[in-house]
Amino acid sequence: MIKNLSILLVEDDDVAAEAVTRSLKKVDPKIKIIWKQNGKQALDALREKAQQKEISEPYLVLL
Repeated sequence: MIKNLSILLVEDDDVAAEAVTRSLKKVDPKIKIIWKQNGKQALDALREKAQQKEISEPYLVLL
């Protein structure tokens, strides 16, 4: 496992997002998961337009 892995999860369905989050946490509880409900929010997080940087490298984007 890559140390300090951050995952940006883009999902508009709360139930699906929770299922993915639970599954990933079973693999490695240290994975940082940032959940965004739409593409604009996800792009803002990646472009650091959010008030504070939420996601750090290395990262994986799941749509």
